[in-house]
Amino acid sequence: MHNFLIFLRKHLFFTTLTFILALCVDFYLMAMLWTGFAEWFSRTIGMFFRVITGAMTSWMPFSFMEMTVIAILIAVVCLLVTGILWLILSLYRKKSAQKAKKFFYALLKTGVAAVMIGSSLFFVNHGVNYYRHSTAENLGLKDTLKKEDVFSTLTWLVEELNMLDGEISFDESGASVCPYDFDTLAQKVKVAYDNFGSSWDFLQKTGFASKRIYLSNYLIYTHISGIYCPYTGETNINTAYPDYIVADTIAHEYSHQRGVAPENECNFLAFAVNYSSGDAYLRYAALANGFSAVARDAAKLDFDRYKTVMADCPDWLFQEYHAYKEYFKKYAENPAATVASNLNDSYLKSQGQEQGIQSYRMETELICRYYLTFFQEVS
Repeated sequence: MHNFLIFLRKHLFFTTLTFILALCVDFYLMAMLWTGFAEWFSRTIGMFFRVITGAMTSWMPFSFMEMTVIAILIAVVCLLVTGILWLILSLYRKKSAQKAKKFFYALLKTGVAAVMIGSSLFFVNHGVNYYRHSTAENLGLKDTLKKEDVFSTLTWLVEELNMLDGEISFDESGASVCPYDFDTLAQKVKVAYDNFGSSWDFLQKTGFASKRIYLSNYLIYTHISGIYCPYTGETNINTAYPDYIVADTIAHEYSHQRGVAPENECNFLAFAVNYSSGDAYLRYAALANGFSAVARDAAKLDFDRYKTVMADCPDWLFQEYHAYKEYFKKYAENPAATVASNLNDSYLKSQGQEQGIQSYRMETELICRYYLTFFQEVS
């Protein structure tokens, strides 16, 4: 027993990390088994840690996540070079070999500590949220959906889009032009989310605005439009995408920051938040993205009815879609996108999301149920 206590004191840092990680794993496993616990945890302990984590990086005018990734990549290259040099020197000098062993042992300890801290933060800041009550349950959305409801929703979206005629500016390619710079846009979406979330206690305020990714022109090759980082609490936005997608992505990532994990739910909440904002461009972004999702699924249900509804859709919306398609051609197929897609798909499935990356395309049902619950009687 005495020797065990000496060992614990000698390795107090790693003992503490091990205890914390074990506790976080227990929370995560309990969430998987008990939805009620996951919901309670996300609204209380999880919320506390999300706020603390976000506060630690929110004051930085840049993405700490992005800078950390760049620093890690540079460090890896430097370590490889150093390792090779030390390996060569160790063949001739015994002292160099001893120094190399000490250095790499310290490096290994640092890496293990980083993994333990990162895993703990993931479990409490994000992992548990995959197992809480669904957004549909928390919003009290109607749980029945018929084929007719999909077309009623699509017709409503077309009517709402037509009401924005003349309020949105477009460039010569047909792409819409956001009237705000990135920081202003991020703040407007945040205010819209605060207002929307004030009616629903499962969407607590976090108070941290999104940050642009400075290497967006390179990240777009991975087809990643935004990243919520549970280790830093930041919502990071790829600004190389068209403006209406950037506006939608900001709201999507805010949803993660506020404790919602499933991708289809975040896509739906992005629609609901921006639509309810009262701002013309945010409403346009919501409707353009929401219409695209609902129209895609409506065409599969009844193509003739789909064409009938589409006939009333404003031409400038199709010009937006065409401009996006032309712009994205050079990024459409590349190895980086394939690798990123496969990794994301595996990650989502490991978190109980059986549809993997296909879940990004499953917001139609939620948009339709939202319309039926809150807008059908007054439309």
